[in-house]
Amino acid sequence: MGGCLNQVNRIAAFDALRGLCIVSMVVHHASSGSLLDKMTHAYRWVDGAVGFVLLAGVLIGMIQRRAIATKSLQAGARLLRRRSRQLYVYHLVLTFAALCAGAYAVGHPLLPQVVNEQGWLIAVGGALILSVNAMNADLLSVYAVLIFCTQAITPLLARGRTWAVFCISASIYVVALIMPQQFTLPAAPGELGYFNLGAWQALYVVGLLAGWHWTSKAVRKVFDSRAALIASVMLLCLGGLLRVLEVEGPAIDFLLGKFSLGPASLVLAFALFIFLTRFLTKLITSRAGWLISPLCILGRNSLAAYLTLAFWFLAATAFQAYDPASVTGMFASAAVLLVILLWGIFQTSAIRRKHKQQKTPSAPRQS
Repeated sequence: MGGCLNQVNRIAAFDALRGLCIVSMVVHHASSGSLLDKMTHAYRWVDGAVGFVLLAGVLIGMIQRRAIATKSLQAGARLLRRRSRQLYVYHLVLTFAALCAGAYAVGHPLLPQVVNEQGWLIAVGGALILSVNAMNADLLSVYAVLIFCTQAITPLLARGRTWAVFCISASIYVVALIMPQQFTLPAAPGELGYFNLGAWQALYVVGLLAGWHWTSKAVRKVFDSRAALIASVMLLCLGGLLRVLEVEGPAIDFLLGKFSLGPASLVLAFALFIFLTRFLTKLITSRAGWLISPLCILGRNSLAAYLTLAFWFLAATAFQAYDPASVTGMFASAAVLLVILLWGIFQTSAIRRKHKQQKTPSAPRQS
């Protein structure tokens, strides 16, 4: 059924996938340690943040190839700069909110204490140069840097140098695994943060290459073949078995560690991407397709969803509004998701009204 899984259904599946990533992040951040969090993150090797970055690469690869093909390389670069500027501004807003929250909740381990320890000048200056990245609000920093650096990749892709891009990314990845501290975004001046940027770029670039070549026969074969689906399921089952058996040790930390995205984590992330893309695309074309429409709405408004979650986390943490591991925490997750969904419905309705008005011909003027 290679050609039957058309582009429209695939894009809808990507929206649903991003929606799943949003649900994963909301549950983990708003109700960390709760029963709901443990149930939805039992398969701990791949989570919402991993999917978010991988999908970002896929979609940007698709958009960049179309922009360069229909317009120019410069047009594609302008799109990247515009998006990275937008994300950088959001990073500054979020980081400033996190600094205020940390200044209010003195000593809280989940909030930046830069203001209390080094003053506002260093704190704000650190935010400007990405040396202050608040916990659970730092994914935008990674996203902004990756998109900005994509400008160096697209000229190579436009000239057909896919293997050159892959080799460069793989080389950076290997060095980042050997020297993680040199590639990790700081949480504060002198304090390492969460994301090893040199490792996470590999996840993004793999997605970027898949998105760039999305219409090629090779990529279609990977995503449409039964062998690829079976291999993905087997890999995911193997990862699940390691989780059930609670296999631990330095080798597991290296292969499956999320901090530096070990090699096995990359493989499992792509295997899950293949499996869920196939599953959701099939579901969309079935009678039960309406069941995932809320996920599609969340996915189409993923940036607004992430910002809502980040602000919620900062406020709830600063004011210690509830225990995330409690039943209240699970209700908080549901409340955040409801707010995001309602906003997405409002946005979708507004866009549809705008398109309808544009299609409606204006009444002829009276002479």
